Amino acid sequence: MEYRRLGRTELLVSAIGVGTCQLRLVPEKQAIDTLLRSFALGVNIVHTAPDYGNAEEVVAHALRYTDSKVIVASQGYDLNGNNHGPASYFERLFETTCERLGSDRLELYGIACIEHMEYLGQNVWGRDGMIEFLLKMKARGRLGSIFCTTHGSPECIRRLVTSGVFDAVMIAYNILGYHLNSYAPQPDRPVESLPRNQQEIFPLCHEHDVGLMIMKPLGGGLLCTSKAFPPRHNWQSTLGATAAGDMLRSILIHPEVACVLPGTASVEEAEENALSGYAPVALKGATQRRITEAVTNLRTTVCSRCGACDALCSQRLAVSSIFWAGLFHLHPGSVLEQPDNIEYFRQHASLESICSTCPDVTCLCPAGIDIPRSLATMHSQMVGLMRDGLIPAPDSHKGAICGDDTFGARIVSKDIPKAMESRQTYLCRLHVENTGERGWLPQNREHQARVALGIFVDGRRTQTFEVTQDVHCGSRWHFLFEVTPPDNARRFCLCLRLLGEHQNFSERLAPILVSEEIVVEGAAESGPAPRSFLRRYLGVGGESRAAQVFMKIGSMVKRSRERSQR
Repeated sequence: MEYRRLGRTELLVSAIGVGTCQLRLVPEKQAIDTLLRSFALGVNIVHTAPDYGNAEEVVAHALRYTDSKVIVASQGYDLNGNNHGPASYFERLFETTCERLGSDRLELYGIACIEHMEYLGQNVWGRDGMIEFLLKMKARGRLGSIFCTTHGSPECIRRLVTSGVFDAVMIAYNILGYHLNSYAPQPDRPVESLPRNQQEIFPLCHEHDVGLMIMKPLGGGLLCTSKAFPPRHNWQSTLGATAAGDMLRSILIHPEVACVLPGTASVEEAEENALSGYAPVALKGATQRRITEAVTNLRTTVCSRCGACDALCSQRLAVSSIFWAGLFHLHPGSVLEQPDNIEYFRQHASLESICSTCPDVTCLCPAGIDIPRSLATMHSQMVGLMRDGLIPAPDSHKGAICGDDTFGARIVSKDIPKAMESRQTYLCRLHVENTGERGWLPQNREHQARVALGIFVDGRRTQTFEVTQDVHCGSRWHFLFEVTPPDNARRFCLCLRLLGEHQNFSERLAPILVSEEIVVEGAAESGPAPRSFLRRYLGVGGESRAAQVFMKIGSMVKRSRERSQR
């Protein structure tokens, strides 16, 4: 592994780090194995955050199983609208990170998406604000260096780099020039420019000795085929034979870059990513030509959300937002980064494609994308995903609220196989919206507001997963769990219930979110499976009734055989 100096922090960091945003979407064992494999291959910097689900806790857990010295670059934020008050929540996040890592001192800590925190009215620069707190921790020796992440405009990033506050910054860059989270310019929100980041910010960081860390190096999944979260499209013909490692090296060849931190969520991804940072970091001519061709093809295929077409649509569709929403849905690893208002059927409410029957095509893409044809194809994909329950439905087709006005939820999307192989374990996902008046508040002991998902197989609770962050009415939470079919069962009932602390986690009172019969393929044709199947429909504790049914069936079969022999 090649190690590089992270600006004036004087830290030597591995050329490849680990982004942990997606670790909340995989089983904890897989997440820990991914981190440990990265550490074994020389990775010594990990980026995490408290809003990445349990990622920070998983990183802390993984560190207990390695002798490697790893720099954890965590970050925090404060409360929206608190632009004049003390940043108390931010301070608590800093202390929580210290507790999780078992250290009173952090090498690196920062402010998340700093320009967005300013936009939300958080106290960033003011008295008792986040920056003042970090400078105080640094002066006391509890913090080594300060960084921030930003998707701001080059002008915004220039202000950060030249402020003298930040020892390092994390910005987005890749050779495509945009990423999955890129959005059209807004009147009050100047947006980032990846090409200008490379042209202007790279040399500026070098000039001011500010460490340069790169996020979105793979475009949020646009530049490679994810191994942890296979995409719901077939762009292989466009991407060609390009690999993630090639894309990462195309960034590392810039000497100003200290490290690149791709999202990593599987051991296979950990290996491919880490090895791209091994010296010598270079790209052969043939490889350079291959990835240049792939990127050129992508630019004429995948919308950059530049917004140029939005004012041209005769049907007044927000074309760039529709493309944006669809791209999110095609990349399941990004589900928790997708804004609620950027859902496909919130942008295109009809189940019929408007573009397919447009009588007046006026839209035009400066990159050469055939907008009507591309949107019609995407719409067909979205309708299919919606019918499979994998993406949110339009308001007219939303599922019913489970529970009542006080304590309830609605399924946003679910990924649960309808059939499972015997003796195999399946990863399932459930995305739900809190529709009740009660918040799901794991730290609020006074109001008994803890909430959990109970997993029931054939009426028996097998697992329980608690909500670990505040989820207020209208907000959402993502549950991840594994299911293994019962031995010798041909079918089994999978039931998911929402358990509330205010109800003493009662199974009887818990709203049922999902209740489905799962077919088990490859199960034994004889044995206890039929008895188990009938028992399920006769009710819990109905073994004697099941036995009576089997006796009646046996008598009927016997009489039938006797009649056939006469």
